[in-house]
Amino acid sequence: MKSEKKSINFSYVDKLILNSKIFKSEVILCTIIIALPFLFFIYNFAPKDSLIWDLYLFQINAGVFEYVNYFTWIISYKLLIISVNSLWFITSRYSWRYILFIPIGIEIYRLVNLISYSFENNTDYQILLPIFLSITYFYIIIFFSKKFNFYRSHKDVIHVLNSDIMTISQSLSKFNTKDYKAIKKEMGYLIKEKETMSKKEYLAKLIALRDQLSVD
Repeated sequence: MKSEKKSINFSYVDKLILNSKIFKSEVILCTIIIALPFLFFIYNFAPKDSLIWDLYLFQINAGVFEYVNYFTWIISYKLLIISVNSLWFITSRYSWRYILFIPIGIEIYRLVNLISYSFENNTDYQILLPIFLSITYFYIIIFFSKKFNFYRSHKDVIHVLNSDIMTISQSLSKFNTKDYKAIKKEMGYLIKEKETMSKKEYLAKLIALRDQLSVD
């Protein structure tokens, strides 16, 4: 009995940890979505009649551009487009989402060349550097997309399993024969041992019980 209680407690803790991870990922995503429009207006804080914006940790130099305010506005606009398309890719479940790599890659290329042009740095790296940065960035957003979709898929699976359990339990409550009582008892054991099984194994046994109920 003690070992069963411990396993139940551990499974409950695991559920809390997983739910907290899902909640954190959703909160972070919502925060980013809300913050993006405000980040675009950062250029308003830049000096309007100056070539250099002296910040605490670094400086932003407008280079060949006339004012740092205008230069910051262009960069903010490019970053906003990249961010919106990246969020669209991360939250999308459709296979066509990889088409979004095209506008993202184009904007990264333009952003790198914009910064390079502002410093009159016309080198051979204007093509190679954007390609390298784009590939690296694609790997990063693919990683976050898989993480986000894993948590979302887990919630969907749990919802389907719980609805199936409720449906089967309601069906079992309508019968009083020995066979269905035995299945109901087996269903109770299956629910208790749910956390010790893999999702595939648990779903297979659940379907097997459902098939037994459908037999006349």
